[in-house]
This record gives sequence, C-alpha cells and structure tokens, in this order.
Amino acid sequence: MKWMIISAYALFVGLGALSILSRSQQTFEFTALRDLPANHRVLDSDLREPENAWALAPSLPQSSKYTGKYLDREVDAAAPVKLAYLKTRPAFKAAPNTELFPWLLNDGERRWLEVLDVGWRVDLCAETCPVMDAPVLALECTSPTSGRCVAVLQLTTCQRDKLLAYPNKNKLSLAVSKAELGDTK
Repeated sequence: MKWMIISAYALFVGLGALSILSRSQQTFEFTALRDLPANHRVLDSDLREPENAWALAPSLPQSSKYTGKYLDREVDAAAPVKLAYLKTRPAFKAAPNTELFPWLLNDGERRWLEVLDVGWRVDLCAETCPVMDAPVLALECTSPTSGRCVAVLQLTTCQRDKLLAYPNKNKLSLAVSKAELGDTK
C-alpha cells in the first residue's frame, strides 16, 4: 500500500514536471490591441501582454523587440503579433501612375508617429494645400526609438508637380484629411 502511494505521488510529480517543461518550451506572443495594417510601425501601445504574463515571463519576448519594427502583414485585433511578422524596414510599392514620396517629419510633426497610421490620407498645407488626400504608405524612422522619420506618401504626378513647384516647402505642415478608426472613417 505504501508503495502504491509513493508510486502515485512520483507519477503526479513526473506529470507536473513534464507539463512545466513543455510549457517552458512554448513561445508566447503579445497580441494586437486593435487591427494593425501591413507596414504599421509597432508601438508599445499596440501590444497587449498575455493574461498570465507573470507565469510566462521567461517565454515572453521583451516588448522592445517589437517596438519600432514594421509588420509585414495585417494583424487582427486580439491576434498574436509574432516576431516573425516584424521587419526592420517597411515594404511598399506605389500604385500604378503614382510614386513614393518621403515627407520628412520635422520636430513639431514627430507627434504624428503616435497617431498617424498606414492607410490614412493627409494634406500638405501652409497658405494653400499643394497636396491633398495623399495616402500614407508607411512611417519610417532611421532607428526604432530616435532619429529622423518620414511619412512615406503616395503621390500622383500632378500632386508631385504641385509640391515641387510650391515656393515655401519648408512652411508646409502635415494635416490629416481622412483617418480610419476601427470601423469608422
């Protein structure tokens, strides 16, 4: 009888050890707090830790491995954001009859990095707006945490020509003309 109890105890300890070992071999991922488009620059505010992060601490990657990187695909809200989905640079291609135009974000416009997203449409305005309704394809920075950043815009030939002909380009500011906020615009 004593051997049966000791055997049962050893069996339960062994099963517990196996479950802990298999759990420690799993990789756990952050999940998206909202729908994230391809080429989105990941911020800490985009990520949610698993509910039991305290128990998974050794298996959960640091959030700094995610921030400042770019998604190579769309990620739905509550879906895992896997490290394999992240790239150091966004990948984009201009639509037919358009071209990519990097708009340097000056110090006063860096706040757009926290707000602006891929798919939003922007205007470049001062006294007039030489560029209106240009899609944002990506927000690209030289470093994940600092450095120069640009909003990569998709411009038509007409928009590009108006922008290049504008006399005071240094006075132009970025303004949102259309934003996608979940299911609303």
